[in-house]
Amino acid sequence: MEDHQSNLWVATGDRGVVRISGEKAAVYERSDGLTDSRALAVFEDREGSIWVGTAGGLDRFRDTKFTTLTMEEGLPSNPISAVMESRNGTMWAFCRGGGLARIRDGKVSYLAKKDGLNNLYATALLEGKNGSLWLGTGDGVTHYKDGKFRVETAGGRLARSFISALAEDDGGLIVATDDTMAFRLNGAALTPMTFAGQTTPLSKPGNYTFTIYRDPEGTLCFGTVLGLFRFGKREAPARAQQRSVHFPVTLIFGDGEGDLWLEEEFPG
Repeated sequence: MEDHQSNLWVATGDRGVVRISGEKAAVYERSDGLTDSRALAVFEDREGSIWVGTAGGLDRFRDTKFTTLTMEEGLPSNPISAVMESRNGTMWAFCRGGGLARIRDGKVSYLAKKDGLNNLYATALLEGKNGSLWLGTGDGVTHYKDGKFRVETAGGRLARSFISALAEDDGGLIVATDDTMAFRLNGAALTPMTFAGQTTPLSKPGNYTFTIYRDPEGTLCFGTVLGLFRFGKREAPARAQQRSVHFPVTLIFGDGEGDLWLEEEFPG
């Protein structure tokens, strides 16, 4: 992820988080105060703070210093599987095995089964256009609005699937699963994804989606095991695959200047 000062932040599997500034690199690991050297997610909020979700908790970097949030600060558990910021500035972090943590004005609270959360394991978070939250959990797609949780399983099909990514566009909610294709979920109906009324290269099995990014103009970008797929409003869906990208794309980040940063999955 590139921050507003053009520093590049890289979350790694065993070396913590790396900040690259020009030709210099700084590494922050558990020995430096990070909750765990296994970094799973990284995000910059509107204030310029960098949030890092690790296997041991949630860390906040501010002016190169970081604040650690763990169970001692109120998180329901330490492993963080997904992090996002809502439009009102609230930070949400899904704590594996514990629940959904909410960080607002420096205060931590969380939602768990006692609050109606159906499943304590989630792999995707999305804020909908109306401000509600969507979660990809072990039971299906969970919707949170007005203090209530509702689970959509699409007749049980989503309850048997691993949900890898969620997105929303003018056509509704998009769900990518380990069925190696993308779907649209409308109410309880789950159908292969279409774009502008047309089928797409992701409308049939054979391509696993890691992540989905929607830019300010509404273009959808899918990071998949077969590379990058881009769906623009005036572009033919059949030509969505970006042939210049020859590697699996596991994360996509837009820097606000029209450029996309892609993370590549390396074998092993």
